[in-house]
Amino acid sequence: MKRRLGIIILATLMLFTVGCEVNKNRIEMPDNRIVKEAVHDNELRYGLWSAPSGVFAPQYEKSDYDDIIMSLAYEPLVMINPSNEYEGILAERWTLSEDQKTMTFFLRKNVKWHDGEPFTANDVLFSLKYIAHPQYDGEKYVNISAIEGIEDYHNGNSIHIKGIEIVDDLTIKITTKAVYAPVLEQIGDIKIFPEHIWKDVDIEHVYENEAVLTTTIGTGPYTVESVTPNQDIRLVRYSNYWGGEPKIERIAVQIMSSETAQIKMINGQLDVMQIASMAPNDLQLYEDAGVRIEKINYNSFQNMTLNTENRILKNTYVRQALTMAIDRESIVETLIFGYGNVSNTVYKQDSWVYPEDYKINKYPYNPDRALRKLISNPDFVYKENVLYYENEPVVLSLIYPSGNKARELSASVIQENLSRIGIDVVLTKVEFNDLLDLMRTGQYEMALIGNGFALDPDVSTMFSTDSISFRNYSRFSNEKLDQLLDMGVTTLDKLERQQIYEEVAILINKQMPIIFLYNWTEGRAISARLRGAEFYPYNYFYRVHEWYFEE
Repeated sequence: MKRRLGIIILATLMLFTVGCEVNKNRIEMPDNRIVKEAVHDNELRYGLWSAPSGVFAPQYEKSDYDDIIMSLAYEPLVMINPSNEYEGILAERWTLSEDQKTMTFFLRKNVKWHDGEPFTANDVLFSLKYIAHPQYDGEKYVNISAIEGIEDYHNGNSIHIKGIEIVDDLTIKITTKAVYAPVLEQIGDIKIFPEHIWKDVDIEHVYENEAVLTTTIGTGPYTVESVTPNQDIRLVRYSNYWGGEPKIERIAVQIMSSETAQIKMINGQLDVMQIASMAPNDLQLYEDAGVRIEKINYNSFQNMTLNTENRILKNTYVRQALTMAIDRESIVETLIFGYGNVSNTVYKQDSWVYPEDYKINKYPYNPDRALRKLISNPDFVYKENVLYYENEPVVLSLIYPSGNKARELSASVIQENLSRIGIDVVLTKVEFNDLLDLMRTGQYEMALIGNGFALDPDVSTMFSTDSISFRNYSRFSNEKLDQLLDMGVTTLDKLERQQIYEEVAILINKQMPIIFLYNWTEGRAISARLRGAEFYPYNYFYRVHEWYFEE
């Protein structure tokens, strides 16, 4: 079976190469090298596989691709640094009250918005109130829902948020309804936007206001200069940045296929890019070209999310059987070349909240056992190599985004694996932003996507019932899990939290609302001329104002 899967993956790789997108604007030399492009001497060129949504307002960002742009122009109160510690950005320091419910943020002095207006505590209050507005339809409300009195404001029963108090222009207090362990990660990490720009915007018709959605007035080191849809976003430095004038004048985020990005990187036409393939031959090409490779271990997982409202996928035993029917080990070995491991629950095995290993079901690849599990229920019948559910052939759609080569190839492998137990999987490749829209609205059956979180083990945004209209794409609802997730955020005792989240991991492993495929190590390619850049899982441009090019 391993040999057969290898042949299938090889065939898929060949099809993928033949059918890959061609960049009509590039000029190729006979030896397949791309002609050097004229660039600004002091411009950082960042390669990106999928285009951001085009909405450059942090409260409406939809994906990591949006966040790449937003993290250059807007800033939060705090962020996680490479040492896995919280570092002050717009807040210089913060204190926690004795009852552990009120966080006081002392804001940084002399911070200016890109238009020269001063940054104050009023901007923080406004940003939080905007996200809590009854007509706000972005995804950030779930991050701040623990604030005292926010539900009354969100439901239109109050014009104030009880738990937010401005002490003075540079001091603000935020009180939560109860002890809230991930307060810095969930609330402190919200990107702040300017009151004087947004206060007169009609939130009900905000998507009609193109000017405010596409203009970046932030406090960050860069601001958007120009946008060419599906081609590039160009940013220019903010000379009056509070951290000092950025050393690199411009940043060009260029949208292209992963194949084109690889060629450009090798030919010195990009400075930073995520590596699409960790194949030894590809890594050797970078090394031969003098490109530096950094390997980043993400607190994340690739998965096949299942719409648990689907009449077939709502059944736990079905989800367990599908997991056993997918050869995840071969995907790790053949598609990501061993730079990762099979995942079976939401936490990685080296996490402080991962249970004792024997408590986690491994769901080893076994299509025969998977089929027996399905047909043990009278609703399923298997005959002539076709699986039937309630007398109808089982046909499931699988959507997946373009850009990530391993993920694209995984779709074909999963399709073949499930065909061996009689399931017809229909594949559809879509743009990443379209995929998110389909998942948010529940208009899908199965989808390939990556998920993850930062330092805190709270996964409420991915699995709680309250998050179904936000980021709980599986639309999974479980009363016991909701109780555990509530308990986990309302204590600061580490041992108590560890026990709670171990239960979370075990429950999710049993229920399998999503099929965990693998944890992975990402490769980042960096040009030899770039200096001062430090890459880690939680930030794309850490202290980017200090980056520079070697003469």
